[in-house]
Amino acid sequence: MLACLSFACVAAPTSDASIETLLTLTKSENTLNAAYEQIVPVTTQSIPQALAGKTLSTQQPQGVETAVQQAVEVMRTELSSWASVRPDVMKIYQGTFLQEEVDGMIAFYRSPPGIAVVEKLPTVMQRSNAFAMARMPSIVAKVNAATKKTMADIKPIQ
Repeated sequence: MLACLSFACVAAPTSDASIETLLTLTKSENTLNAAYEQIVPVTTQSIPQALAGKTLSTQQPQGVETAVQQAVEVMRTELSSWASVRPDVMKIYQGTFLQEEVDGMIAFYRSPPGIAVVEKLPTVMQRSNAFAMARMPSIVAKVNAATKKTMADIKPIQ
């Protein structure tokens, strides 16, 4: 809805209640929890993978384990609570969408196709992530080969 003054029209602010409705319909809290559940294993695997093939001192494996635990704890603290991120999500939606757009999304997510999107999108995301993770070693190998070739082709500056 637009509020018009004699010199300009401005969009009415998006209401908290409508954004709350939208976030509930889209199960945003569940989405956050699912993302958190996927981030933790990736983090716990990525640090040791980054060190694969490197020789570690006798103390370093414990340091790596501690680093992994600390990373997981930071993510748990920062991402696992809907209550802690909800205010920021509200601001993002309010700063991005007009009230009429939020109203349209609410109508969509209350419809059978919208309900299907909410129910099936997590499966699509899981399958997409699995696909990407399966391709990642090949992609990393190609990037490393290209980087190595480029570095070999570069002549030192004299």
